[in-house]
Amino acid sequence: MTPELQAQADAAKAKAAEDKNKTTEKKAVVEPVKKVEVDNTLDVKPEVKTPVTVKPVGNTSIDSVGKLLADKGLENAQSIMDEFSKDGTLSINTQAALVDGLGESVANLVVNQLNSAAETLTAQRTALASENAEYANKKFNGKDVETTWAQMKEFAQSEESGLTTDDRKAMNKLLAKGGLQAQLVIDKIHSIYTNLDTTSTPADLLSGDVYSTGTFEVLTKSEYTAQMNKVVAEFGYDSPQAKELRNKREASRQRGL
Repeated sequence: MTPELQAQADAAKAKAAEDKNKTTEKKAVVEPVKKVEVDNTLDVKPEVKTPVTVKPVGNTSIDSVGKLLADKGLENAQSIMDEFSKDGTLSINTQAALVDGLGESVANLVVNQLNSAAETLTAQRTALASENAEYANKKFNGKDVETTWAQMKEFAQSEESGLTTDDRKAMNKLLAKGGLQAQLVIDKIHSIYTNLDTTSTPADLLSGDVYSTGTFEVLTKSEYTAQMNKVVAEFGYDSPQAKELRNKREASRQRGL
């Protein structure tokens, strides 16, 4: 074999050996194992909180506080406003809860605004009550506003008035509104009082007597005339006092006296 052919043969063997080694290396290569990600968390839906709401009461200042508490998510917002509605104040514990939930500065603003609203409402209710009492005193031709109002209430609560519990509740709502609606209630009570059965003996609403039907007081014609002159001069012809005398005289007349 010539040197040239020998060289070619050696080169072919070397290449074959090299190709064999490469094939072996390829077979020896192991693909890395892919890591499988496993979600070990539970399938739990996120908690959805129910929005906090506070019922409005019709007062801008108070309702704005209720809205603030609701917007801040205070779960006891409604109970806080209910507590305030009872007597216009908040307990020390409730005020402390406001500080915890809102921070001291915001809690102070809330308490101050509610206190201011309570003072305003108290002043308004006092003025309204005074107006109602003044009207009642004038309607019944009374001498003292407080006495007349107290006696009118006493009569309205009596069985003789014929008013039921529901009647009085409805009247109280109208009295709380004041103005014409309150005056209509007072007019109604006055009408009931001045149109009582003439066979009974109505007490003097303005003198504090208790209305009764069990006692009959004789009133002769001469006594009636004398007393009526005094009553008309002091209270007026259409006054409750004059009405009482007429009822007494009518009861006596029906008995032939």
